[in-house]
Amino acid sequence: MGLSEQLSGAGVLVLEHAAGSFFSAGGGVMVTRRFGVLLRATWWPLGMTGRWRPKLGLEVPLLFDTTTEVGIGGVAGIEVGLSRQAAIGIELPVYWFFAGPANGETTYAFGGLTLGLGF
Repeated sequence: MGLSEQLSGAGVLVLEHAAGSFFSAGGGVMVTRRFGVLLRATWWPLGMTGRWRPKLGLEVPLLFDTTTEVGIGGVAGIEVGLSRQAAIGIELPVYWFFAGPANGETTYAFGGLTLGLGF
């Protein structure tokens, strides 16, 4: 398999609801070569209101194609607060799927930029 066959892009939209100052939970959609959804629980060790907002999360991704692939994942990231309601950041998620496509990979790692908005 060549490098161009191993690389692909993905778009992820996650909506989370704060459960206090240090935890949030939510879900979202993933669009890559396939469509998927994910559930996420996030812990913010320094809280969600400071200038620097590190975060650790657990995720359960589901990818849909001819079969449904279920996985488990973790995400580490940091956001920089622009205001109380807005932040930018970076995330580094890693996913492992219990069963990948035939002759396919079961582990995926990537990085992404984030935009956080509070309402």
